[in-house]
Amino acid sequence: MLPEKFLGDLTTSYGGYLTVKVTGGTFTVYLQGNGVQMQTAASKELHLLETSRWHVVKENPYFPRMCKEEMTRGCFMAVLQKVTRFTIEAPHRITEVLLDKAKFNISTYPVTHTIEKCQCPEEYSGLSCQEPNEEYHKYFPTDSGNHWIDLVIGKAKSCSCNGRSKQCDPISGD
Repeated sequence: MLPEKFLGDLTTSYGGYLTVKVTGGTFTVYLQGNGVQMQTAASKELHLLETSRWHVVKENPYFPRMCKEEMTRGCFMAVLQKVTRFTIEAPHRITEVLLDKAKFNISTYPVTHTIEKCQCPEEYSGLSCQEPNEEYHKYFPTDSGNHWIDLVIGKAKSCSCNGRSKQCDPISGD
């Protein structure tokens, strides 16, 4: 399993490359995020896009069947939004692993065209509006009438704190 710096929100790596130095060049990548585990094989480097022949191995019960049949950008970004496991397996020794990540407002870096910065509604923040903004927390609805993305990554709900504060923990709401 890769170190912690390869976990968490990896949406800034979308469209970048995972480069693996390994004798023989071939490797298998296991990526798990928001309860969905995927795998793919590559040689030398892997372009982190939905088109990289990902196979869904384990799924969140709300992850739609369409995402398993044909991985879309939205499906892939839902996984990248909260990566909890990132593993590389190779038949030979791995000597180096590099992962591209976009950095904002640094003019010396090359421009990336795969990362977007959305204009978020008031209750959301983040590149793809995936995080609750200040005065909001994430909650997971149980009503199947919600859109699959809300069931997988959660929705933003205003902090109530019994009328005493508008600030709360963004995950638990406490």
